[in-house]
Amino acid sequence: FAQVQGFSSVSANCSASVTPTNSQCTNAGLSTGCKCYKNSATGQSYYFYYPNDDNTQYLYETYPNQISPLLGVTDEHFIVWMRTSSLPTFRKLYGKIDGNFNDGDQLVFGIQANYEVASFDGIKGLVISTLGASAGRNKSMGPAYITTGAISLAFGLIMMLKELLL
Repeated sequence: FAQVQGFSSVSANCSASVTPTNSQCTNAGLSTGCKCYKNSATGQSYYFYYPNDDNTQYLYETYPNQISPLLGVTDEHFIVWMRTSSLPTFRKLYGKIDGNFNDGDQLVFGIQANYEVASFDGIKGLVISTLGASAGRNKSMGPAYITTGAISLAFGLIMMLKELLL
């Protein structure tokens, strides 16, 4: 995934509630019509510019509380959520917690339902686990893929031999 060609951003001291003037945009090295974004987590402000912003609805406009205009389609959480699953029951890794935890340690999570799942009768849950070297829980998928590949190769070879001999 990559941001749209022509996207640019620069750190700035601006207010998200005030539209930057054309001179502020050009002084920051951006095209006229740039906008201001303030990262609520860090407090840092940015000017940003998307080409054809008046004619195109970008991801940050569709999901304003979930997707930062600076990250757009490069937001890792959004990429994981949009990735299709090969099985009807699946897990999608949201994040990883690196740390040394002891028995009795308490972890506190804030959860927001940013993406709907009701349209496909889905459910959401929080799973905390330790991951092995393969970083997953489904150990049967590897052998299933190898078996499917071997069968496909065998049928391909049979068809090739049949074509060559006839």
